[in-house]
Amino acid sequence: MYGSHPLGDWSQLVHRLDAAGIPGQWSGDARLAGLRSIDELRVLTAPGNPGRADEVLAALVHLAAGEGAGDHDAVIVLLHLLLPGARRIAERVRHLAADPLGLVLGELALQVHSYPLSRRTHAYAANLLMTTQQVVWRELKRYRTDRSVPPELLIDPIADTHGPDGSGDGRLGVLDREVRGSDAEDIDLVDMLLWARRTGAVDAEDLAVLVEVEYARETPGIAAPLTVVAARRGCTVRTVQRRRDRALQRLRAYREAYLVA
Repeated sequence: MYGSHPLGDWSQLVHRLDAAGIPGQWSGDARLAGLRSIDELRVLTAPGNPGRADEVLAALVHLAAGEGAGDHDAVIVLLHLLLPGARRIAERVRHLAADPLGLVLGELALQVHSYPLSRRTHAYAANLLMTTQQVVWRELKRYRTDRSVPPELLIDPIADTHGPDGSGDGRLGVLDREVRGSDAEDIDLVDMLLWARRTGAVDAEDLAVLVEVEYARETPGIAAPLTVVAARRGCTVRTVQRRRDRALQRLRAYREAYLVA
């Protein structure tokens, strides 16, 4: 679908940065201690150890962001590591742009540079991909013909937001109205949803159903999202609606607890 190396060849980038001694420079950050080759970053951010992956991505974002070191090489490395997630976003808007992947990667680079280090301190991949998708979608909304009102918020789903590529698809609009409330700046939805699942404040299956329903609601051509999700899961529409409503109710109830945490 897209070129194999839209950002250039990874191995060539690794060779250039290794030869310049960049791993040794970056290893001054305790989160990257012992880094001997840039290629190790792919292993460190691979699925399987979400906590460690988020630490590594945190270090890279601090190196790349304008509020941090503003290191251009760190930006390029991050784009490579987040490329699978960028491809998924590009796939969703492929009918709205001539070069969807180029558009997404360009916006992702801007989001890395402008990342609010003091406000967003967890789930770096999810936050970057979420915001990139939201901005791209809003920029292209005038080309949409499937809905008269564009979605308010787009994010990647709970199930895989720990990974560096933000694996999976999900769009939550209802949460923006029912959970965040008026003090939107105090609520980072991605972080709150991860917190809710991690702490058990909301049942993981209920959260998954909520994400699926909201994604289906914003997917062109789906007129009955509850029915679609019920068919996929092999259960009744009433069961899907009950799980979705229960997840929303719990999120609203635990909103203050999240802010305290």
